[in-house]
Amino acid sequence: MSTRKRIASKVPLYKLPKKQEEQEEMDLKKVRAAMLKELDENRKKLNEWYDTEMDKNLKKA
Repeated sequence: MSTRKRIASKVPLYKLPKKQEEQEEMDLKKVRAAMLKELDENRKKLNEWYDTEMDKNLKKA
């Protein structure tokens, strides 16, 4: 007779210990903050590029 294999599944959020839930929330907040910072830097770089291209075009005219 074979024994049943246990299926390893994730524990639903409502059953997670409070501490672990808070850690996951903090991790998500850190990731979100990092992504927002990266997007802001990319926008600044893009704006700088547009400004330099505009200056080049104005000098040619």
